[in-house]
Amino acid sequence: MSALWELTATEIATRVRGREVSAAAVVESFLDRIEHVEPAVRAYTTVAADQARRTARDLDARIAAGEETGPLAGVPVGVKDVLLTAGLRTTGGSLAYDDHVPAHDDPVVARIRAAGGIVLGKTTTYELAYGPGEGVVPQTRNPWSTALSPGGSSSGSAAAVASGTAAIAVGTDGGGSIRCPASWCGVLGLKPTRGLVPVTVDTALPGLSSWASLGHVGPIARTVEDAALLLAVIAGPDPLDPLSFPPSFPSFGGGGLDFLDGPRDLTGLRAVYSPDWGYAAVDAEVRQVVVDVVALLARELGLAVERRDPAWANPGPLMAPLIAGDSDLAGMRRLAERGRGLRTPSIRGLLEHPWTAEELATAALGRRAFAARMEEYLAGADLLLTPTVAVLPFPVDEDGPAGPGGAALDIVDWCPFTFAMNLTGQPAVTIPAGWTRDGLPVGLQVAGRRFDDALLLRVAAAVERALPWAHHRPELPTALPTPTRGA
Repeated sequence: MSALWELTATEIATRVRGREVSAAAVVESFLDRIEHVEPAVRAYTTVAADQARRTARDLDARIAAGEETGPLAGVPVGVKDVLLTAGLRTTGGSLAYDDHVPAHDDPVVARIRAAGGIVLGKTTTYELAYGPGEGVVPQTRNPWSTALSPGGSSSGSAAAVASGTAAIAVGTDGGGSIRCPASWCGVLGLKPTRGLVPVTVDTALPGLSSWASLGHVGPIARTVEDAALLLAVIAGPDPLDPLSFPPSFPSFGGGGLDFLDGPRDLTGLRAVYSPDWGYAAVDAEVRQVVVDVVALLARELGLAVERRDPAWANPGPLMAPLIAGDSDLAGMRRLAERGRGLRTPSIRGLLEHPWTAEELATAALGRRAFAARMEEYLAGADLLLTPTVAVLPFPVDEDGPAGPGGAALDIVDWCPFTFAMNLTGQPAVTIPAGWTRDGLPVGLQVAGRRFDDALLLRVAAAVERALPWAHHRPELPTALPTPTRGA
């Protein structure tokens, strides 16, 4: 019989609601798993053991009293440490916020709690979600090889799901921060259409108030069904996010998963595919895994695939000024002057550059132009297929793969396929596509047009049936636990 931490989120919720197992027992199983593997993986900034136990006991009492519970009843959830959690510290992975304990939940977290989900802890992130480097805790390790990086910035969320220390997790994505680590950790990560899940910021918190236009919030999960379950809970408008909108299908609001229903193959759908967009340097093993899985989709699932490279120039230079425009530069500089945090290379570069209005305006215009080029590229197609990440995981103590001359490449160079979808706001999902000779996972990115989130999940479900991945788990070393700051 499987341990409770090995169950999917959907299975846990079903068993807890049916009183086959208690939420308290589920939480203890995950806390035990954390005790054994967290020292090797380091997926959490804070494990909220006491808070999770209290929530589980309260939920069990409500179930025993015959009360209705939500679709996430008893499911332990990892929450990226940039999302506010009432009574549980939110550091943003930065020493600048090491002792910050919010008084309220982010709307997404509030929806998870209202649906019966149990926040197990805060998962690690690059500092303020900007880029690699040491923050509040030592860097997270890739569960498939603990000498390697799991990617980021939703590093801990992906590593926790892959290592079995969270049933499901929430990440944020401003340029690939859900999809890159999900790909490297061998799990599924969905960046929804911008606005389907609200992105709210507290302007009183410099750095934590970033990513307003580029950012997305979405699920990281081991199965498509689990990702759909969490998305159903967290989707929907919020008055604090002027870009948010209501879902176009009613099953989201009720927490149902009807949008996964449909044909079991992909016949009738058309995709454009490029392994490198004509300019990206893609690792040979990554390329081959993706070539093979695209051929499988055409051969076995009936997907009509056209190899087509886009006509645009590399949009990478747009990202830095767009990120600057989304950031409270003055507030972050004040934090940096206090000497606590904001020392990672990406943040230093952001704050030291003398940004001009012309640079920011030119990038904004370039973003709109790129969205038009993307629409031209997708003409006649329903889907866009690419590798998720161009390279394999690099050593955990490095800031990126080495480029010419040995210097670390910029993240837009090794994640060229992900940030483009943040420029346009369209949905994109990374699906485990296969493994390298050394046993490292490789992801396939499937993107769609804005508002086609349900279609992406249906496509991912068809791929999952043809090429199951959830049974693949990393073999993790166990170690004696080290003290984890709790709440």
